[in-house]
Amino acid sequence: MVATDRAFRALGRSEPETIIALVQTIAPSLLTGTPHVLSHDGLDTWLDRPLHPTEADIVLRLDPGDELLHVEGQGYSEDDFGDRALRYHLTLSLRHWKRQVHTLALWLVPPARVQQRSVLSHGSIQVKITTAVLREVDAGALLARPETLCFAVGADDAGRGHEALCMEAVRGMRDAGASLRRFQFAAAVARAHSKARFSAMLAAMNAQGVESVIIEDLVKIGEEMGMERGMEKGMEKGIDIGLRKGLRKTVLDLCEVLGVPLDEQRRAAVDAMEAPGLESLVNRLKTTRAW
Repeated sequence: MVATDRAFRALGRSEPETIIALVQTIAPSLLTGTPHVLSHDGLDTWLDRPLHPTEADIVLRLDPGDELLHVEGQGYSEDDFGDRALRYHLTLSLRHWKRQVHTLALWLVPPARVQQRSVLSHGSIQVKITTAVLREVDAGALLARPETLCFAVGADDAGRGHEALCMEAVRGMRDAGASLRRFQFAAAVARAHSKARFSAMLAAMNAQGVESVIIEDLVKIGEEMGMERGMEKGMEKGIDIGLRKGLRKTVLDLCEVLGVPLDEQRRAAVDAMEAPGLESLVNRLKTTRAW
């Protein structure tokens, strides 16, 4: 699972109110009345045990209506996503027979057109789901609610431009006292959007005084990237690769934000540094704002 998916799952499970607000904003027909979360920790997200252990992203029980809301956040292209979402929906429906299950496939990156489906099928089985692509959502609607500000940085800026959109989102998150989890997700979804959007996000965070979140998030993303590689090449080596890559990216982005000159000699020095040296350089840039 890539960093964007991990960040989405962590956000939804720790702060389910963000998911409810998002669904109310982009897919209100999925919910009836004014739902609130009755339980989420108590609902088992592990499905198909013991033969094919897979885990759904977010499963919430809602009131009124005693319905289930199942949300899958997808941050990378996956040919088998439709089949997996169908299995999740069917398993939840069978496990909670008396409850209606609503499935939302939320694409955090643009999917192939064939994957934007409203009906999932396998043989004679058909299931209706709702598909939403974050990049196609008007950011204005997400900027209007404090719970969904962290999603706005991955949405359509509707002519605002990367810088203005990220500045408005970060300012709103800061003023609302948003959690570190929301800032981490916002950084991850901006990174998944484009390099330009991510650079604008870094600049906005720095301007709004949340620079420490930038550092922690980038290192975290680097670690997670390393863990993905570690599954193939050894966990210890993978984490080291990811950490070094994340710290290198942090140094380069901080230099860009702070206006620190980067000539070929300095870039070569950064490329040659191990994790401890990179971490020391990050701390020096944060403290002195100079090389």
